[in-house]
This record gives sequence, structure tokens and C-alpha cells, in this order.
Amino acid sequence: MSPYLVYILSVIFSINSSTENDDFLTLHSKYYDQVYSYNISSTDTAGFFTKVVLDSSGIMIDDLVTLAKNYLGYPYVWAGTTEKGFDCSGFMYFLFQKMGTPIPRMPADQCLMGEDIRKEDVRKGDMIFFKGRNIYSNWIGHVGLAIEPDSDGVARFIHAENPRTGVRIDRLDHMYYGPRFIRATRLYYANNPKLFAEKK
Repeated sequence: MSPYLVYILSVIFSINSSTENDDFLTLHSKYYDQVYSYNISSTDTAGFFTKVVLDSSGIMIDDLVTLAKNYLGYPYVWAGTTEKGFDCSGFMYFLFQKMGTPIPRMPADQCLMGEDIRKEDVRKGDMIFFKGRNIYSNWIGHVGLAIEPDSDGVARFIHAENPRTGVRIDRLDHMYYGPRFIRATRLYYANNPKLFAEKK
């Protein structure tokens, strides 16, 4: 069975076995139980999230955001991870691959990296995760990369949105995405610390 099919079936299982009261941690613990066949306590946040801090003022953050903007207008392609087109997590996967620091392919895995960042503290270089179409589920359905804030200070993000709009930029207070915000993360990669080196 292909990894992508395993992922899809695990997502379906997790969502179908969840309740409206399941929080983000509980829901994704069910997913991990299915995909990786080991148990994660819904109360053991330290074991579930990697608590490391990234100083995202680094010059390579600027390069990452510049790279992302080069793909504005590119098409959305489901399961796409190449310049022919991207889905949302495929776009993140593609960008970090180009920067020389691979990240997981699937959003349910991407969202488990890094330190939790409050919505009001999002800054350039953070990854932002949202609910999907079902606003009542805490399942990760979409992801984008934070860029420079708007002129009024509101955070913005670049993302591969859908087949109609492709790669575009939106504000975090967007009427669709604002209520669907679940988590933002700030990443650090020990195998390539210079990726987020501070400006000299």
C-alpha cells in the first residue's frame, strides 16, 4: 500500500472516530496511532510536540520567503510537489526541499514540528495550520508560510490555496482562514542550523 493511501485512510479513520469535542492533540494522536502504530498520550504534550525555538529573524528566512513569492500564481495540483503545481503541504515540502532542509510531506506530520506560536505572535518564517472545510473539526486541513505583515501589522501568509486561485497571499484575519486557525509553529533544524542563521 502506498504511503499516500496509508495517510488518506488514517485521516479518514481519525476523523470518523473523533467527536466534535476532540482537541487538536487528541485527534492527531489517533492519526499517529494508525500511521506509526505506537501510542501517544493525549496529555503528554512534551512527548508529542518538539519544543524548540527558532529565531526567525535570520537572513535565510528572507530567502525562504523570497523563494515562496517566486511561485505566486503557480497552479494548485492535488498531491503536487513540483513546479508543475502544488497542494498546500506539497508547496511547503517543495520550498524546504529547495532550501536544502527536507520536512515531512503530509500536513498532519508538518504540524507536529516546532514550538507552538500564538496567533498574535506569528512572524515571518512561521508555518501556519488551519482547519479544512469542516470548521467543527480540529483536523489539519491547510497550511501556509508566514511572510511580512501587512501595512497595518496583520500577519500574512503565502499558500497553495485551491485549483481556482493557485499560490497566493492572504491575511491571517481573512474571513475564511481566521476562524480556522489551529496552530502556528516556529521551526529549527539541527542538521542545518545555518538555514536560520541570524543576520550579521
